[in-house]
Amino acid sequence: MYQKNKKNILNDKDRNLLEYLFMNKVALPKQINRDVFGKLSMPNVYRRLYRLTNAQFILHHYFTWNGDPYRAFSLTPQGFKTCVKGDDVSHIRKQLRSENVIHDIQLVDIQERFNRLTMVLEYHTENYLRSNCDHARIVLKEYLNNINSDALLKIKFSQSEHYVPLEYEREQKVAKRYENLFLDYYLNSKVPAVLYIAENEKVLKKMVEVATNVSSGFPPKIFFIPYDKLMANDQSVTFINHLGHQMQLK
Repeated sequence: MYQKNKKNILNDKDRNLLEYLFMNKVALPKQINRDVFGKLSMPNVYRRLYRLTNAQFILHHYFTWNGDPYRAFSLTPQGFKTCVKGDDVSHIRKQLRSENVIHDIQLVDIQERFNRLTMVLEYHTENYLRSNCDHARIVLKEYLNNINSDALLKIKFSQSEHYVPLEYEREQKVAKRYENLFLDYYLNSKVPAVLYIAENEKVLKKMVEVATNVSSGFPPKIFFIPYDKLMANDQSVTFINHLGHQMQLK
């Protein structure tokens, strides 16, 4: 998947990090340590990050979250090119830096949460689905019909395996946006269910209200869970649709 690096300084962990940032667009040092380096000491983590920053493969930027300062890392254009085949990458949807840093950083933790569930066989991020690789093109066309989901999960149910889109809603949107997206999912016969994560009760209430109005005439397949319940350290997570039907993932 990687081009040969001219400076020949990339080891396997470096390549894993670049691919990780390619998939997720942005991540905090503690997330990188957890998911890529395997819980090194933080000084060692920062040494690795700054070496790749100095080599212009990654960059860091600052943001505030609930009044506290944070530092996040993402790919540079050079780092991006290292992660894709060929020299011409203009046809690929290049979101090198996140447009909504907090949303995407929380998606990194959401992915780690789902990866701990045995029923979840695969977890594909939006950037992977738009990466233009053969598998991503097939999955995107076959199952999502070009809907821009935050992620796509392959879930093993009792009798079968299915690809299920996932959306994380951090902020409440106008009802029309939810209506259009819900209808896109309902009209897609290849989508058996959709998982929605709501940042808070206000967002959850609005989505359930719209789903109740839109789902008339359709078998209900949009399931919801609050973010804090998803991230609880339970062995399973339970999504609920507007009729109260449950989908439990273990």
